[in-house]
Parts: sequence; structure tokens; C-alpha cells
Amino acid sequence: MAGSTIRLLPRTDYKLLAQSFIGGKDVRMVFARRIDTSQWREAILLARVHAVSPWNAGAQANLEVALDAYTEEDPSAIWAPPPTSLVTFIQGTDTPPAAKNAGLTSPFGPLVLFQWKLVMATTPIDTTYSVSVDLNLKGD
Repeated sequence: MAGSTIRLLPRTDYKLLAQSFIGGKDVRMVFARRIDTSQWREAILLARVHAVSPWNAGAQANLEVALDAYTEEDPSAIWAPPPTSLVTFIQGTDTPPAAKNAGLTSPFGPLVLFQWKLVMATTPIDTTYSVSVDLNLKGD
């Protein structure tokens, strides 16, 4: 029952300006694509939000996973299956530094992608999200 841990995202700062949210309150940032999970039966994510300022009141960072339907026969196509939210950090509830983990529900597909859905509070202001993610996979 050997396993391996993959650093999907080292500590990364996403600095979003208030105008990034014009016309909407969230931005999706794909940070890992084509993660081969075909040989694994169990997957656990560890997500972290690091202390950084400013992180405005009501802001959220949601870690999402989706099946990555990439195919070599049509490499330019962007497939967009609906994502599943795994972990949510909410400013004011989760005080950085904070960590949460979540399991991926099997079967999770041969290829998956991970993204952050960064949600702005009611009044948009320039916001910095500082996050990192590890994935622990276990096989037979």
C-alpha cells in the first residue's frame, strides 16, 4: 500500500485587483491539469491558506476538482466538466495560517484538474490570496 505525495501548488500569492471582479464576484484559477490518478484508489488533498494581508472581510478561497477530459486527438479543446468543491476557506472564520484536508470521492477519473475559485466580498477591493496544495495518493 505504497503512496506518494505530490506538491500540486507551492505557496503562491494570487493578487487580484478589484477590477478583476467587475461583472462577477469570483475568479477561477486552474493550477494543476492532467494529474494522472489512474493507478490510485485513494486521494487526500491538503490545502493551506497562508497569512497575508489584505484578505478582505467575506472573501473566500474554494479548492475545486474536476475531471480533466484532455485528449491527444483534440489537444486544443478545453473541456469544462462541472467542478466539485472540496475545501473552503472563509475570511473571518478561518484565520491564516490554516489547513484543511479532503478526500476525493472514488472513482475520480484517470485525469483530474484542480483549481481555486476565489470569491470577493460584497465590496470589491484589491485582495491577495496566499495558498498551497499537496495531494497524497495511495495505490494497491
